[in-house]
Amino acid sequence: MNRCRVIAIILLSIISVRCTSDQYALREMLSDGEYDSQFPSKEVSESIDKIGKSVTLVNCLAFYKRFSYNQKDRITYNDLKRETLLKRAKDVTSFNRSASGTATIIGLNDSGILFLTNAHIVSFEDTIITYFSNELGEKTQVIAAISIKESQTNYVAMAGIGDVEILILDKKRDVALLGAERNKTFSQLYSVFDYKPGDSKELKWGDFVYVLSYPMHYKMLTRGIVSIPEDEDDFFLVDINVNRGSSGGIVLALRDGVPNFELVGMVSWVPAEKQNVLVPKSLINDSRYQIEAKYKGEMIIGEVENVKYGIAKVVSIEAVKKVLRENRDLLIQSGYDYGAFAGIFD
Repeated sequence: MNRCRVIAIILLSIISVRCTSDQYALREMLSDGEYDSQFPSKEVSESIDKIGKSVTLVNCLAFYKRFSYNQKDRITYNDLKRETLLKRAKDVTSFNRSASGTATIIGLNDSGILFLTNAHIVSFEDTIITYFSNELGEKTQVIAAISIKESQTNYVAMAGIGDVEILILDKKRDVALLGAERNKTFSQLYSVFDYKPGDSKELKWGDFVYVLSYPMHYKMLTRGIVSIPEDEDDFFLVDINVNRGSSGGIVLALRDGVPNFELVGMVSWVPAEKQNVLVPKSLINDSRYQIEAKYKGEMIIGEVENVKYGIAKVVSIEAVKKVLRENRDLLIQSGYDYGAFAGIFD
C-alpha cells in the first residue's frame, strides 16, 4: 500500500467518523423531549397533507336592518323603544357584514362535526349605533342610525355539511366551538385532527412552528418562530405573515422531529394601525358607485387599517383547553366527539 493510498484511507475514515458523530449529535438533539428550535431534518409533506384534511375555510354572514334619523329630531339612547325605531326613522335600509377565517375539525362522529375556530370570526354585534358628530368631528349623543342584526349564517367550505351552529363563544380568549350535522354526502377527503394537543407553556424563544390556514381564501402553509411565550397565559407571538382569513389557523410545533406534530395554538390577530379617511356617503342596499364618475355629495369620515405584517398573536392551546373544560357539560349534552382532545378531561 503506497503512501498516497494510506492518506486517502485515513481521510475517508475521518470523514466517516465525523459524519457519524454529526448524525448521532442530531439524533440526540431531536430526542431531548422538548419542542424543536431547528428546521426539520425530514420530509413533512405527508404529515401536513394529513393534517390539512381537517382544516377548512369558515364563512359568516350577518344581516342587519338599519334605521336612519334626522339630526334635528335629536334622538338619544334614552329615546330608544321598538316603536321609536320604525316610526321616527327617516328611512330603513338593509345591509350585511361578512367575515371569514379558518376552522379545524376536532371531533367527528355520527352526531356531527365539531369545529375549533376564533370567536371574533363568528361574533357580530347584535346592535350597532352610529352618532352624529359636531363641527369639530367629535361624537355627540344624537343618534344618526341604529342597526339591528336580524339573522346570521355560518358555513364551512366542505361538501356534505349544512348550517353551522355556534356552540361555545369565549370572546375573552377568542375561542369558539362550532357544530354541524354530518350527512350522507360528507366526503372522505376530510378527516378529524388526530394529533396530540401540546403544551404551550413548554414553548421557548426560537421554537419552530408551522401554521396552516386560509388567508384570502387560499389554503396555505407558512412557518415561523415563537417569541415571548411567557408573556400571557392565553397568548404568545409568532413572526409569521398572515392575512385576512388566517384567523383560526392552527399553529403546530414539533417535539423530537417529524412526524411528532403537536397543536400549540391558533392564530388570533395581527397588529394594525387605524387611520381616518374621507369616503362618499354609502348608497342604499350597499350599491357601488360608478368608477370614474364625478362626486359632489356628502363626505363621510371612514376608517382604514394598515396591517403590520410579521407579527401574529396566537391563542395558546392552554386557552383552548380551558374553554373545553369549562364547557364540558354542554359538550357532553351536545353529543359531539372530542377526538384528540378527549384526554384533557381525564
